[in-house]
Amino acid sequence: MQLWLYEFTIQALNTIDFAGFNGSALRGGFGDVLRKLTCHTGLPDCSKCPSFRDCPFTRIFNIAPPEDDEHFKSETQVPRPFIIEAMKEQSLTHGQQAKFRVGLVGKANDDLPYFVLSFQQLGKLGIGRGRGNFKLVSVTSIDPLGKHLPVCLYDAAVNMLCPRKAVPVNLEDVCENTQNGKITGVRMIFDSPTLLNRKGEAPQEAPQFEHIIRGILRRYSDLAALYGEGRPKLEYKELVEDSKRVEMTKSNIHYKFSRSYSKRKEAITPLQGITGSVDFRGEITPFMPYLIFGQWLHIGKQATFGMGQYHLEVLN
Repeated sequence: MQLWLYEFTIQALNTIDFAGFNGSALRGGFGDVLRKLTCHTGLPDCSKCPSFRDCPFTRIFNIAPPEDDEHFKSETQVPRPFIIEAMKEQSLTHGQQAKFRVGLVGKANDDLPYFVLSFQQLGKLGIGRGRGNFKLVSVTSIDPLGKHLPVCLYDAAVNMLCPRKAVPVNLEDVCENTQNGKITGVRMIFDSPTLLNRKGEAPQEAPQFEHIIRGILRRYSDLAALYGEGRPKLEYKELVEDSKRVEMTKSNIHYKFSRSYSKRKEAITPLQGITGSVDFRGEITPFMPYLIFGQWLHIGKQATFGMGQYHLEVLN
């Protein structure tokens, strides 16, 4: 499964106040604009549209579980093929620039022009409290492994997109990059609220290593099945069993809870999860490719708008 990472640079045309977690505002605004750009029927319920499985909006944003995959039989929602990472800034002043990342999984990379066009239009319509406006300045393809230099694919000065210059990364590339050295200690720093489904544990508690590995493997497998070359053959049971022997040695986490309003659903959505850091010790080397790749896929709930973002520090 291939993953493309892009850095979107915007410039505020007036004051923008996100009044909360800006990843939610970016994702929600993107979805609203994408639907306006691509929907030709105006039906309130996408499932009743004759173009349900072919429409760009349902293909990217409002995805139906596949009918031929047993893993999704009991699911009403499936992972979306994109990740929008939140910006560091909670507000922008006139002329100020800010950056956020967008990750596109597998076949979704073909829809990059829709992302560029949607964020261009979102900047004109406005975002955040008071509907502040922005201009999309540039879109750059980045290689998180550092093997390739960043490539500018879109520049507002020429208003032209060159998506074919983008360079993807996959799990095999990560495995090749992490072959040397034995790792016995790692620190996970949760940069945005992270909420994992963990039986018997409260969401305020630090997750055990086993739950992190389960979450990464499940998310990677589901995304590959939906948007890649099919469900990968992972040694899932063996990896999970081995992960139980990795111990948590230190925890410094905080629990965050807030709310976000979904205009599309006309409902309040809770945003909750842990931030901070957790240290683990044990035989971690076999898990490093998955932990590294998981940094870009994110883990847990609501990953599409930046939740579940983390980065790693090797401790040994």
